[in-house]
Amino acid sequence: RHLTNLTQPPPAHTPNSCNPNPAPIDSPPFTPRKDHATVRFDLIDRVIERDADTLVAVKSVTNAEEYLADHFPGFPVLPGVMMLETLVQAARNLINADQPLILAQVRNLRYGNMVQPGQTLTVRVTIRSRHHQHYELEGRGTVHDRDTLDNQVAVQGRFRLEPVPPDTA
Repeated sequence: RHLTNLTQPPPAHTPNSCNPNPAPIDSPPFTPRKDHATVRFDLIDRVIERDADTLVAVKSVTNAEEYLADHFPGFPVLPGVMMLETLVQAARNLINADQPLILAQVRNLRYGNMVQPGQTLTVRVTIRSRHHQHYELEGRGTVHDRDTLDNQVAVQGRFRLEPVPPDTA
């Protein structure tokens, strides 16, 4: 390719090299499932502490989790998005709303130590504020460092959960 061709987007019908099977341009928008109460996978293994505004839970990481085989081959670690999902699931457990809540916003998310099979991610979520239509939360996940024998931050940040918009429910 010439340099000038690299500055232009590829034609719509050309497969993207990052996604060999892109959705057709005229594909319908994503529609959430109607049975929101069903969680396809539960990352929370156990709730160990709870009060009105805070929940502490654990996620034990094992080699039995299929996604670890590809993340990364020969050096499996819990993907960052799964760490975030663990925080979100803990928050939903804390709020215990009578309607499904979706992740609407993430701010200041930072990752630290990796979480490997055989380790436990301990998450603490706290409600920062409650509004009529959403919840502002703060979450932090730590993992016990085998070398220093301290708990090290694996993930931390702030996020918002809100009800599924009525037009998509």
